Amino acid sequence: MSASPLLSLGVSTPITLVCVVVFVSAFGITAAGVTYDSTLQRRVPRSELSRVASIDDLLSFAPVPLSQVLIGPVSGYVGEHELFIVCPVAIIVLRFAPLLVRDV
Repeated sequence: MSASPLLSLGVSTPITLVCVVVFVSAFGITAAGVTYDSTLQRRVPRSELSRVASIDDLLSFAPVPLSQVLIGPVSGYVGEHELFIVCPVAIIVLRFAPLLVRDV
C-alpha cells in the first residue's frame, strides 16, 4: 500500500486522484502497522519486548537519513518521473521477496 502514492505521482495522475490514493493507502498502512504491532506483542516474550521493539525501530528508521542524502543526486541522474516509477516497483518487489524463501 505504501507504494501506491508514489506510483500515482509517477504516472502523472490528477491531484484529486493522488489525494484519494493517499487517503486509501493510509488505511492500509495503518491496518498493517496495527497487525504487525499486535503480532509482535503476542509472539515476543514480555521480558524481551522492549529490546525487540527498540531494535525493530532502529532498523526501520536508520536508512532514512541515507535515503534522503542519496535521493537528490539519484533523481538528478535518473530523472524525477522515472524515479517515481522505479521506487514503487522496488518497494513492491522487496515486500514480496521474502515469499521466495521456502520457510516463510
